[in-house]
Amino acid sequence: MLTRFVLYKQEISSEMIVDAAVRESWERLVQLQEHTFGGSAACKGIHFAVLDVLPSAVSGQLQLPSADEINRAYRTKAMEFHEDKCYQVDRRKRRSVSQEEATRMMQAVNAAKEFLSCESNLEGFKNDVQRVFLHELQPLQEPRPSHVQMLIDEQRYGVLNKILLDLSDVDKQLASRMGIPLESMWAGIKKLLIEDVRKTQEAARANWEGGLFRELHEDLTKLSIAKRELAPHPDIVPNSIIEEARVKVEKDIKHVGLAALACLERHSSLASAMKQIFQFGSYLIRLGHIFTHLKDFKVQAETEVTHALNVCQDKHWGDKFLIELGMKLSLGKIGDPKTDATVARIIASEFPHFESVRTAVFNRETRVTQRDVGETLKDIRSVDVGADGRRKDRPVPIKKLREGFEEYSVAFDDHLKDWIAGDLTPDQLAAAIIERAARLRSSRRGIWSPQVKSEFPQLLAAIFVLYAILKSGDAYERMDDAATRRSIRDVDSVESANLQAQDLLIKPHPVQILTLVCLTGYAAESQDLENHVMQIRTGEGKSISEDLTERKGDIRKLTLDLVKTGTLTASAQTTGQAKLANQASKAKTHGQKSLAATATEAEKELPAKLGAHDALDVAMMAGAASMSSASPACAADAEEVLLVDEVDVLFGNDFYGRTHNQVALLVSSAAEDLLREVWKYREHVVQLNAVIQTVKNSQAFQKLLQELPAFADIVHDETERMCADLLDHVNNDRDYIFCNGKVCYKVMDGIASDVVKGYKTAFAYLQEATKHSLHNEDEVLRNALSLRIPCGRFSYAALGSAKILGVSGTVHGLTQYQWQVMQGFGISSCTLVPSVYGRNNFAFLNQDHGTPITVTADLFHDVVTQVNKKIQQGRAVIVFFKDAHQVEDFQQSPYYGKIQNKNLLLPSLLDKDKDWIIRKAATAGQVTFAPAIFGRGTDFCCYDEELDKEGGVHVIQAFFSLDQSEEIQIQGRIGVAAPRDVQAMQAQHLYDTLCQRREAVQLQASREVENRLQDATTLDRQSRDYFDALLQGDPQGAGVQLRALYKSLASTHAGSGYHIVCCYDESGSMRSSGKWQALVQAHQACMKNLQPSCGQVSIIQFDDRARTVLSQATPAQAEAQPLQMRGGGTRFEPALAAAVQQMRAGDRQFTPVLLFMSDGCNDDGPCTYSIQAMGQEFPNLIFHAVIFGQRDSERLRGMVAAAKNGHFHVSVDGIQLEQTFKSIASSLEYTGR
Repeated sequence: MLTRFVLYKQEISSEMIVDAAVRESWERLVQLQEHTFGGSAACKGIHFAVLDVLPSAVSGQLQLPSADEINRAYRTKAMEFHEDKCYQVDRRKRRSVSQEEATRMMQAVNAAKEFLSCESNLEGFKNDVQRVFLHELQPLQEPRPSHVQMLIDEQRYGVLNKILLDLSDVDKQLASRMGIPLESMWAGIKKLLIEDVRKTQEAARANWEGGLFRELHEDLTKLSIAKRELAPHPDIVPNSIIEEARVKVEKDIKHVGLAALACLERHSSLASAMKQIFQFGSYLIRLGHIFTHLKDFKVQAETEVTHALNVCQDKHWGDKFLIELGMKLSLGKIGDPKTDATVARIIASEFPHFESVRTAVFNRETRVTQRDVGETLKDIRSVDVGADGRRKDRPVPIKKLREGFEEYSVAFDDHLKDWIAGDLTPDQLAAAIIERAARLRSSRRGIWSPQVKSEFPQLLAAIFVLYAILKSGDAYERMDDAATRRSIRDVDSVESANLQAQDLLIKPHPVQILTLVCLTGYAAESQDLENHVMQIRTGEGKSISEDLTERKGDIRKLTLDLVKTGTLTASAQTTGQAKLANQASKAKTHGQKSLAATATEAEKELPAKLGAHDALDVAMMAGAASMSSASPACAADAEEVLLVDEVDVLFGNDFYGRTHNQVALLVSSAAEDLLREVWKYREHVVQLNAVIQTVKNSQAFQKLLQELPAFADIVHDETERMCADLLDHVNNDRDYIFCNGKVCYKVMDGIASDVVKGYKTAFAYLQEATKHSLHNEDEVLRNALSLRIPCGRFSYAALGSAKILGVSGTVHGLTQYQWQVMQGFGISSCTLVPSVYGRNNFAFLNQDHGTPITVTADLFHDVVTQVNKKIQQGRAVIVFFKDAHQVEDFQQSPYYGKIQNKNLLLPSLLDKDKDWIIRKAATAGQVTFAPAIFGRGTDFCCYDEELDKEGGVHVIQAFFSLDQSEEIQIQGRIGVAAPRDVQAMQAQHLYDTLCQRREAVQLQASREVENRLQDATTLDRQSRDYFDALLQGDPQGAGVQLRALYKSLASTHAGSGYHIVCCYDESGSMRSSGKWQALVQAHQACMKNLQPSCGQVSIIQFDDRARTVLSQATPAQAEAQPLQMRGGGTRFEPALAAAVQQMRAGDRQFTPVLLFMSDGCNDDGPCTYSIQAMGQEFPNLIFHAVIFGQRDSERLRGMVAAAKNGHFHVSVDGIQLEQTFKSIASSLEYTGR
């Protein structure tokens, strides 16, 4: 900054720098130099730069060049620029230096020689330099304990650790010479930290003795964070502190568990055992406090509670005892009502031993809110929606709906009375359901006659009674037993004495029954089943209504496909596809004929017989019986119904504009031989082009060509895909899991054995064969090594004549465009039903004072202010941020430490830790921070009556969602029976403005969806043409259609090209061992290979920040782009955010490809959520992650696992890196992956 940079600044102006990011960095450096290192010191320092003799620091001393060094440097520079001496040097060095420039530089050389030859000038420069640094270090001369204490209070131990490490690296001699008390500063900081740890330890002991488990959790969490982040200083947080707490808690858990068991011993009767019920319950509550508040001991404490309850259940009086215990726990009658009631309710609600009690409590709570069915019917509202999105009320058939409900009620009571009297068994009821189902089969497809509809209420009643019997019949019979009731009445002060046996039976709410009666068209005038959606508020039994509709449909012999939010559990099949399913089972023949058949992902057949274990099984048994007696023609013409849970899935990324993909498997010896031939070249597949040519010259390839002469182009293409998949397999040989003799893949939190990843799965089996891991190896490989021919792409938007029934909580939030999509599916009406819980205290954006939108710098401050305000009112608070990255940013901010009793709910946590945080969220004084993904489908149940009295849970949505259905889902996260309000971080008038802008953004996104739909529709039409030719027995026509479809698939898959976004690590570690130069060479080789097939290239370089050095250029421009590294830390998130911006700015017709290269671990944690979010926005994203200079990277592997189409590569040196980059380019050319 005092020497060379001053010279650079004279030579370079900002206008000369083209790249905006580089220009911004340069201007910041200029500003820093002029502010901190300007003045006389810079004027003197430039002389050192002119002669290229720079000062240095040796043993704490500023070392200046000697007179001999100055004279030698002067002679060297004079030969370079003096006109009389220029012939003595290589003229090529001066080819760009003009005569004027040489003269100017010679003048500067002479001036520098004159200045540096004067001793007083050198001494003056030395003093100037020391003054600059003494000024900057002046604050360190006097330690500031208050600043250190502030960091401790905010639990920013990572910052303190960095300060300690930085102080350790300071030159002690130089610090002493400058008057900086380095050792006393270091010791002072450690002293404050050790004192803080000591106080926290004492507080933990006191909280443990006082039973303050929530405060104890805060203390233990603080100690754990301090120990982790201060790991280089083990004397600050010794292991003994954490170990002492662990041993003490585990010992207490065991002691309390044994004490609870002792309460159950030596009791010959229920009356005797009841004398110990309060003591036994108090021990359970003690354990409950531990597993509720102390996360690290959750498993041990829950295990002790489960064991005690199991022992109790095994006693001959155990069932009655548990009912009474559950009632007392649910009512908060054991322990201190203020401190123990919430934990008591958690125990009663979470453990399966109290299932009967939960049913009784639910029946009691909903019975209170149940109104007369006539009053409920008055609150049902139905609307028709026009093409312009306008809604018009339509009449609700109240009289007919009431008739259906009353008919259901009578039938339900009659079946239940018959069972209670012993006149009806579950098997007899199941048989009656099956018999009624057989009568309901309509001979006219698509017509739901009045006779059929009239049977629905009774059919529904029978299913619900059967469900109630199978789920809770045993509990009813135990409670109804006369001896049981006498034994309960013999005990004083029992809660269960007031229980009726029917309180233990699971019964649906009248609102749910009315929903089902309405949804299935019972009250509709039309004979045909109407496409219709019912709005049931989030958390009020959508799944129950949906499930019972599905079971009724099974019984009516419908083809029902269930679309869950974000997941398709089955595809909507057309009648032609249903017929084709029979032929698909015959498709595994040998030779060319099998190319004219499809091998779909076969649905499981319904079993012929099912035991009456629960209502679902019985309903499925009824459906199976109907099928078994139906003729093939009847089965083929079955009514098709699509059940939808949350209507926004219909226009989500995974449905609307997407296709259901089918693959035909050609099992033949020629295909198997070809795959074995490809496998032989696994050691050389890095040279992909050469391997492809070698394989195509092999006998195995020629044999398959001879077997399929009419499909030579397909054989060529599939062979290239085999080789590319082999390369991918070699680079990602840990991509699969071999379990129980099968190649499996990790899917979400489980392991799936029915997932196939192209030909990579075949090579995985071949790899296991080399390890001799396969049983029946020949048979396994014969099935695995087959040719995979894409043969069908059926658009989800083309559902044909299928009927759509839906239950959703987000209908009222649909936009005009979304309703237009719904109308395309034939849905133009919806019905809104009242809440099963009656009125509630929910409020949104109508609080006394709205909170204005803030800039990012103040957002966290505003969130903390609101949170602490609500906590002081005795509330619980859940804060939803936009994503996990924003949650982690908040955690790293100084504001995070200003909140007590807080938890972070992140996708990367283990399931058990997520459950623990979710369970605690709705308790008074608790604060939970979570990304928006937990706003969908996560129920934060409230068991805290004191919290209800204070106003319930306060939910803060700290971002503006571009999807209103997400907003609605967040509003429904807390159990709807509990009070809660939701606050968005903006005032009402601003919110209205943002909603208008949101609709505009969604409209723009809808245009892109429509373009995607056009492609899907084209492929759908071609697929149907192929299947039609196949079904008509025209193999020649089917072959022509298949080849045309295959060609379209190839062109659509590759699109018009790719937009490759290269993210290159330029952190400081890339300077070592020539890594950066190796990266530049690999990049150039990659770009050269891409030229024939790529569309756009963008380049992002990152350290702890990201900068875009090239945007949407051609491969040739990318190859010529000079890459210069900056150096710094390593953070992945800025690079990923920049990559998303480039993808958004690029041409959407190109397939996005992210090439991400790093040589080490990042400092900003797992980035899996960012990759998942990127995949949701760009569903066809191809992700390649490359670790350079190391053998592995768990962080990059985790990112690859989070991507739908991710690939991991290891390059230990520059040669492998270049090969990897070239192979990625080649794989894009051959497979688009």
